Amino acid sequence: MIMKSFFGCFPSVSIAGTGWQRGCGAVRKRRMAGIFLYSLLGVFLAGTRGWAIGSDANTLLLLHFENTANGAADETPASSSAVAYASGVTGQALLLKDTAQLEYPVAGNFDPTRGSLEFWIKPSWAGDDNLGHTVLRHGVAGGVLVLKDGVNNLRVIFNRFAANGQPEVGVAYSIGAWTANSWHHVAFTWGDGALSLFTDGVARASAVIGALPAVPESTFQIGADGTNNYATAVLDELRISSRPRTAAEVAQGYAEDIPGVTSISVTPSSATIWATWRTTPTVQAVTGVGTITVPPALVSWVNPAPAVVQVDGQGRLVGLAKGKGALTAQFRGQTVPFALTVRAPVRPPEELAIPTELATPRANAIYDMPVVILSYLPTADGVNLDTTETGGEAELTKVAAAKAKIATMNRQVKFSLSEGSRFRGYKNPSARPSLGYRVVKNIVVYEPLPPGKSDGGSATFADYHQILTRFGADRWVMAGNVKEVWLWGYHTASIVPAESNMSSPTTGDISNSYRFNDDLPVYDRTYVLYNYNYGRSQNEAVHNHGHQLEAILSHVCQLQDGNDGLFWNSFCGRSNGAFQAGRCGNTHFPPNATADYDYSRTAPVLSDCEDWRPDNSGQKKSVSARTWGSLTYAWPVVPAGRTEAQYYVYWMQNMPGFQNGIRSGDEVMRDWWEFTADWDGAIRKSAGLHKQPK
Repeated sequence: MIMKSFFGCFPSVSIAGTGWQRGCGAVRKRRMAGIFLYSLLGVFLAGTRGWAIGSDANTLLLLHFENTANGAADETPASSSAVAYASGVTGQALLLKDTAQLEYPVAGNFDPTRGSLEFWIKPSWAGDDNLGHTVLRHGVAGGVLVLKDGVNNLRVIFNRFAANGQPEVGVAYSIGAWTANSWHHVAFTWGDGALSLFTDGVARASAVIGALPAVPESTFQIGADGTNNYATAVLDELRISSRPRTAAEVAQGYAEDIPGVTSISVTPSSATIWATWRTTPTVQAVTGVGTITVPPALVSWVNPAPAVVQVDGQGRLVGLAKGKGALTAQFRGQTVPFALTVRAPVRPPEELAIPTELATPRANAIYDMPVVILSYLPTADGVNLDTTETGGEAELTKVAAAKAKIATMNRQVKFSLSEGSRFRGYKNPSARPSLGYRVVKNIVVYEPLPPGKSDGGSATFADYHQILTRFGADRWVMAGNVKEVWLWGYHTASIVPAESNMSSPTTGDISNSYRFNDDLPVYDRTYVLYNYNYGRSQNEAVHNHGHQLEAILSHVCQLQDGNDGLFWNSFCGRSNGAFQAGRCGNTHFPPNATADYDYSRTAPVLSDCEDWRPDNSGQKKSVSARTWGSLTYAWPVVPAGRTEAQYYVYWMQNMPGFQNGIRSGDEVMRDWWEFTADWDGAIRKSAGLHKQPK
């Protein structure tokens, strides 16, 4: 193995079987004298030290910290005091104690509008110390800050303090589990419409962003925020680049620095999956910087059964056909076995005929709303539901019964959502629906839901990305303009449904559930997946849509006003963080409620919901469960829990819809349903709920 020289570089070396090419590159601006001598010394020391991250044409500043703060291309600090050096991941590293001050010129070294920052850090503090520790600062108001914050998140902030009337932009990831004096690799990438955070070679958080502002300050600081929030840590192998590095580049940069891999292990040691499923065993390596988790893309697999399982470009194992595979994981010359069994369903996926009622949108609807329905009904014999998977909720045990119940609930959900978009349709028979739902595809899958991301506890969400990719959702969304996917599944101790899950190239995930920007495929337009539970009723399915409305409308309010008061306070009735009776209510609280889910409360309250105006000047009338429960809606099948079902429709019908005419000062409310029907267009045209788009 060849180590970096004292000058911070090493000769070009190809690493067999990896495709890696390490070297100084043509952009390095340093003296060549002595390179050969020092590189030979690197060879001599290779047994105890790791590789050093390399430079390429996109590298702006590379700091190896080999007993100097100078860059690998002879860049010098603008100022330096009280800095010291300690043992690093590779050779020496920068020791930042309190009072250490280190600044570099921005010109040629850092671009706050587009780039990447990668570094190793060994903090002297635990991740749950509730204190701030700054790694990089560029400017103050309007500037950039990279830090561990006081609530134990690793965080990057752009446009700090929301300068110039624009919001802060950032991402964060909890590192409360970090222990003191342990090495971790950290990376941030920004620009080209995205902002991402990585730790130990794995993407942890991301956001869709617009253009980032330039920062006028001519220097940036490493290790403190001025004279506050000192890093008090050891930093090594810090690289700043002129463009966002890819996830693969970040993972490779992490792996290149890891010294002394002596063994690897895999958890679990075996797994059983279904054909089309994918699994990613956790591979850990014992190294010179402790036990680390190897990014899946960097694990090589010996696969003697390619007809049963394949390894994709991200290092995941994908089941192809029924059978067994005895695989071997490899990393840095170390190996470990892994046994994989692939199962096949007793029935292949079935595409159902779509009844005219579901295929036809509501007459005179303003917006077209194509929908795809997917239902997962695990079965071992094609007749009985596998209740070990579904939990057997509500005594639903037969495949045929589950299909019949889902078919009925699809009709009820479609009616609820279309009817709910008719502005005050309960008293205006001629009100046009804004949303014209129509089902374009209905697929039943006779398998369990594939497990995906952790819910933060012992359960997982379904692998929505894998499900949609399997069935070609790119064609549904980009060619068919599908706006929603209704996924019927189940809720057990091991798998939980995401109530709503948005994929958007415009804003990222603005949904009610956990906002992971990578758990759904991102296409050229926005769509939302709703994960229903067929063990319950259509009420819970529509309830999910109510929460999605709350998520997107409050987000638009934030864009419009810098707060969510128009929706949550003025429309719903929130005051001082608590619900107050007398406005329009929300998904959990009708206008007269005193507790969550109080849909059947008959005690009346005066409310302006049927003449709602933001300034609370509308006419008030007495409303209660009798108000919405006694309405005559043209249900295709009258739902169980009719009062609750009709509350959701009534509540949605009070939202400003088509030709609502509701004024807010000098402006008129737009049709709020546009944000459900055309999120991308509505956001681009205008960020306001009370601003008519031009």
